[in-house]
Amino acid sequence: AQDSLYLLVSGKLEIFTEQERRINLGVVEPGQCVGEVNMFDPKDASASVSGEGFSQAWRIDRGQLENFMNDNPIAAAKFLIGIASQLSKRVRQANDTLTSARDAVPMLVERLKEAREVIIRAQEELPKMISMI
Repeated sequence: AQDSLYLLVSGKLEIFTEQERRINLGVVEPGQCVGEVNMFDPKDASASVSGEGFSQAWRIDRGQLENFMNDNPIAAAKFLIGIASQLSKRVRQANDTLTSARDAVPMLVERLKEAREVIIRAQEELPKMISMI
């Protein structure tokens, strides 16, 4: 369900997105959760999840979580802190990935310029080489 959070009890889950091609975003291990983004911001899922073999998960929807918070505020606070910690780690990882990608762009641009120069030289030299045959 789109408004549910899943806590992985056993097994392993793969998180991925499919736009033009499948992009693996990570792996969920027992004790970690998925669906927390949609639990608090109910929109279309930003990623998909598939099990790698047999997996078991505990599911809680938004209404059940609100009831749990009302009935068990201390336990709910600890649960929410765990979710916030996991979200923070994912944001940090995403920031690191974006930083690495940003830092790689100038190098890629330089390599493309070099490749362009090689192609231009090859286009200039090719007619000379053909005329020598």
